[in-house]
Amino acid sequence: MKNRMIAAGACGFSLIEMMIVVAVMAGVSAATYSVYGVQQRSYLRQEQIVEMQQNVRAFLFFIEKDLRQAGYDPKKISHAGFLIAKPFEVAFTADLGRPRSPAVDCVGEGCDHMPDGFLISSPCTGTCVVETIRYSLSDEPQSNGQLASGTTSVVKTFNGSTSDKAQAVVEGIEALEFLYNMNNGTAVTDVLDKGQSLADIRSVTVSLLIRTRNHLAGYGQPIDPIDQARGERRSFQYPASNAAHTTTGTRWGPYSDGYMRRVVITYINCPNMALQPTEE
Repeated sequence: MKNRMIAAGACGFSLIEMMIVVAVMAGVSAATYSVYGVQQRSYLRQEQIVEMQQNVRAFLFFIEKDLRQAGYDPKKISHAGFLIAKPFEVAFTADLGRPRSPAVDCVGEGCDHMPDGFLISSPCTGTCVVETIRYSLSDEPQSNGQLASGTTSVVKTFNGSTSDKAQAVVEGIEALEFLYNMNNGTAVTDVLDKGQSLADIRSVTVSLLIRTRNHLAGYGQPIDPIDQARGERRSFQYPASNAAHTTTGTRWGPYSDGYMRRVVITYINCPNMALQPTEE
């Protein structure tokens, strides 16, 4: 009798109990995996958004710092100013007395305040230059500053010599626009084409369209109100030259994919341009 009682007490789980446990564990595992998948997608999405924001901040840091120096000409003998003022390309000079080599003292050697874009002669030929800075898209855009497809970079060229290569300052760009605010209160995207003078530029409004590196799961482009009113479901983006978001002004798009985009518009004052150099 004693042996029978021990045998009866030593029995394990029944098949039904095992099936219940397996079903419960499967449900817990499925729920855990589902939550993990949601968290992973959210993390990857936020990572791309943060990357896009960091690219924007880097671009704004460089172009704001440089454009504010456009036309810097302390002795008014270098005739520094804008060289190119087009919708998606800008170039300008500033007499900063910056050497090509950190070991060179441009001011000490009398190499500061040089004519635009030229290396000066003895005693420091090839060591000091008037800074010529150019920003543009690395790929040729369409007439509205938008790429036909894909993305590109905004590149910065310093002085433009063979030793100064174009450097990408921001990637993932789909469109770019420079809007030049003149001293007469007008704003144009191509100064010379509109018959105005480069010396009359007082500030620049930069519009940039940037997108995430990859598609974002579940993300849909916001529908443009103008097209929605006409029964069309398309998404457009607008630069500063089309502040009213009209159909006749510059529009970037339409877009209907899963990329997240951001239009960045910044106004950059060029205080040195109001101090025109005088001939001596």
